[in-house]
Amino acid sequence: MNISRRKFICVSTSGLIGLSSFDNSISECKKETANISLFECFKRVRGKGFSCAETIFLSILKYFDKPEELVCIATGFGGGIKMKDLCGYYTGGVMGIGLYCDREKGDDKETGAKCSKLVKEYTKWWQSHYPLHCRNIKPEGTSGDICKEVGNEAVYYLDALFKRKAE
Repeated sequence: MNISRRKFICVSTSGLIGLSSFDNSISECKKETANISLFECFKRVRGKGFSCAETIFLSILKYFDKPEELVCIATGFGGGIKMKDLCGYYTGGVMGIGLYCDREKGDDKETGAKCSKLVKEYTKWWQSHYPLHCRNIKPEGTSGDICKEVGNEAVYYLDALFKRKAE
């Protein structure tokens, strides 16, 4: 049997999901077993100690029933790549789009083009609502309430984007 390394890792790590330390409200986010929106999954993940990038990416992982251990990919992106640079909700959303597109081979030009189109669409939406950089979204000394708003709006947009493109 010929199976890609990515699929092997996803299948082999999926058995570990049940052993994870995430609470039940997070594990209920699996789209296959609980018919809930991406936003509902996001609400269950938010406030569990994850950064903005980790929160949105973990929500997307759960929504598409992918191994939650992959959340570690987003760790360096929280807080504007740890330097108040590109917003973690933005970068986590871009990672989620890549997950949604599921490109496994470099010569899969069609999937690469689809991903590029969706990232450009997300970026255009983002820039029409918020700055790309954390330091411009939440200046020093201001409340984190704006971050909640940004996260909510980004998840609503991505949920609609995924549903619209799946049709």
